[in-house]
Amino acid sequence: MLRFTPAAGAFQLVVIAYVHLPGGERRAVLAHAASAMSPSGILFMVGHARRNLAHGVGGLQQAAVHA
Repeated sequence: MLRFTPAAGAFQLVVIAYVHLPGGERRAVLAHAASAMSPSGILFMVGHARRNLAHGVGGLQQAAVHA
């Protein structure tokens, strides 16, 4: 996943779902995703919130991988 480099501006829609990584790796994935979008493209991202650690159910339990 961290090695995939899409063509710049290739996609109208980029979806990132539940990709929880440490900060530096997360920023790299988001940078690749943003560069893969066409100028009018949409980036859709869904994941667990940090508050899920104390008040939620499921998801990762390491604070370092929550946005």
